[in-house]
Amino acid sequence: MGEHTSRLSTTAVATILSGAAVSDAIDLKDYVIAALMIPSAWTAAALTFTGCDTPGGAFLPLYDDAGTEVTVASASVASDRILVNKAVLEQLAAVRWLKIRSGVLATPVNQAADRVIKVMLKS
Repeated sequence: MGEHTSRLSTTAVATILSGAAVSDAIDLKDYVIAALMIPSAWTAAALTFTGCDTPGGAFLPLYDDAGTEVTVASASVASDRILVNKAVLEQLAAVRWLKIRSGVLATPVNQAADRVIKVMLKS
């Protein structure tokens, strides 16, 4: 019989306040993102991300190795849905501190009310 290795999991919360397009920062230390839970109310927009190595530093937009902004297309970001986009989630694995943006860098989309995105994490 093989050894059983248990994985740690937890849920972080990224809140985008009403009238804003960017969430507060979440700490991904020791975890990677497994899925994003979009709230039951969501002002239609794609998701993009900013990252930093410290919680109070300059958060920079995340780009893939082709120079494209790391994005979950708005068609996938529907209210009351769990997003599991392996390609995007793998691209976020190197970031310690993360913020989630509603919309893209060039055209952020302010949310019409406070939106709580649950970020499911695993070790």
